[in-house]
Amino acid sequence: MPIYEEKLQKDITAIKSEVVKLGNMVQSAVNDSVTALFSGDEKLANMTVLRDFPINRQCAAINKRCHNFIARHLPSAGHLRMITSIIQMVMELERMGDYARTISREVTHMHMAPEGIIRRDLETMANHVRTTLQKSMEAFASENIALARATMVEAAGASIDLDVAFQDLAAACQQGGGPDHVRNILDLHTVAYMLERVSNRATNVCEETVFILTGETPPTPIHNIVFLDGDDATLGPMAEVIAKKGYASMAFFRSAARTPAASLNPAMVEFMRHHGYSLQSISPKGLDLITPEIHKVNILISLNGSIRNHGLDIPFHTAVLEWDLGEAPGSDHSPNSDQRFEEIYRSLSANLANLMELLCGEEGG
Repeated sequence: MPIYEEKLQKDITAIKSEVVKLGNMVQSAVNDSVTALFSGDEKLANMTVLRDFPINRQCAAINKRCHNFIARHLPSAGHLRMITSIIQMVMELERMGDYARTISREVTHMHMAPEGIIRRDLETMANHVRTTLQKSMEAFASENIALARATMVEAAGASIDLDVAFQDLAAACQQGGGPDHVRNILDLHTVAYMLERVSNRATNVCEETVFILTGETPPTPIHNIVFLDGDDATLGPMAEVIAKKGYASMAFFRSAARTPAASLNPAMVEFMRHHGYSLQSISPKGLDLITPEIHKVNILISLNGSIRNHGLDIPFHTAVLEWDLGEAPGSDHSPNSDQRFEEIYRSLSANLANLMELLCGEEGG
């Protein structure tokens, strides 16, 4: 091997070794913060807060090595891809260290370990998160593409864990217990959220590992969007077919109602047919088809009035929009109803275009 190639490979090996060391430091911080949480060990929690300083120094040292590598070797192609990904990976690991520090600070603030169903939720979440973090670093260290991809899939469970914890914390808060009880619930929610963020960052580490080894970038996410109206006979189906025709490659669209009608509004069907839309495969749907998997819904859009009117428990990760389109025309054909349908059609088209540009950018829209 030429001397230059030998030096380049030596520097790469040294940088990867330092990243593995950083990953071990972060895993220890997360493990210690979780141990402190469930044992109520405030001494361990305080030490975990202080041990964030060595993590930050290690991050700075790796970044310096990476910048020196670029200046010394002027890398291109695969080597440049590796260095830029490692710089991003270091940032992800630094943030995970910050989350472990925050969990530890919450432990010292609560002065007690979680109990009951909340403890069970957090234990499930912590086990999931620690496994995800461990596997993400194993995938990087061993250059295991299959493990990185499998870990990304497994990591999605942390969001479901958080939704469960959020619902149980909300229920506990409603039981009352005074200001101290409420503060404790808020502290525990912060802990749950920090754990989920660790899992999300570990997913990013896996994505960077795949990018280093294959050059593949993460796929554009497919958004899960549900339209809600009073009976899913007019506004919801209109929104659904307009969205599917224009943006089916970027999102999965459905409409539903708390009390669905027996059939679609025939005046709306006729109006949409004149605009080139077929509703043959569309029928009013009840929320009972949505609620079992509502944790998978990214965006809920109420088309007439407050989202509260639909009687849903909104998951922590679900965003809510309210496009108040007003009253929809009835089933009778008239010039006035056609004009009103045109107003609704234009409003829906404009709102959808703005939403998809926000989610996917101008090129995606």
